[in-house]
Amino acid sequence: MPDVVIVGGGTSGAVLAARLSEEPDRHVLLLEAGCDDSAYDARVRDPRRAMELFGGGGVAEPFTMVGRKPVEMVRGTGLGGTSAVNFLAAVRGKPADYDGWNLPGWSWADLEPLFERAETHLGVRPWDGLSRVAEAFLAGVPGAQVLSAARHPNGDRRTV
Repeated sequence: MPDVVIVGGGTSGAVLAARLSEEPDRHVLLLEAGCDDSAYDARVRDPRRAMELFGGGGVAEPFTMVGRKPVEMVRGTGLGGTSAVNFLAAVRGKPADYDGWNLPGWSWADLEPLFERAETHLGVRPWDGLSRVAEAFLAGVPGAQVLSAARHPNGDRRTV
């Protein structure tokens, strides 16, 4: 009998289940209705093809912002949620944002070593070949970084 039931194996659910299950006496049940990575097609497994997912194709669905026309947005259903179908990009927030929270243990100085440890573990490295738009975006967001997450040697997405 589980002590904790988590419904949804998206990014938050998966992390929460992993953290809660670190306690040896706690039994965690993670329920996910979607697929695992092996069910995704090559457009998902190969992050270089991620743009092919926009405009339909099974994992895209309409998303509407208030007062705007609906647009197709990629949505992952399964373990990892939408982060399982992204461009394998990780974006660190701005240091001033973390510092501005004024919460013990959540300052940039507290979090930067944790970001670095996670990035090392996952094989994250600076993104190569950013578009001009992405470079302009980053230039306007001091302290933000776009990082490329881990890939297998064959270029496919690596889920850890």
